[in-house]
Amino acid sequence: MNANLGFSPLPSLWVTVDWRLVNNFYRINDVNNALGKADNFGVLNLRIHYENPTVQVFFKINNLTGEEYVEFQSSNASNLNGAGESPMPPIGVTTGVTIRF
Repeated sequence: MNANLGFSPLPSLWVTVDWRLVNNFYRINDVNNALGKADNFGVLNLRIHYENPTVQVFFKINNLTGEEYVEFQSSNASNLNGAGESPMPPIGVTTGVTIRF
């Protein structure tokens, strides 16, 4: 489930907050769904975007609260021994600039 809230405090500036809730999903390779569901998590992100006719700038913080979570929880199809996980970084920052000529 995703929820977004955005507002524009100035004509060329947008601020967006989004929350992503992941729950009720099963582990990869658990084809019989015998090992139970994977852990649930919720992630809060923030994006600030400024744009005019010549410049576009954005700044994004992923996982604003530093939630510890795993996107892909795996199994070896019969138990969790040797299962792989892909832990996500606690906080990620992305920025970008586009200049139009």
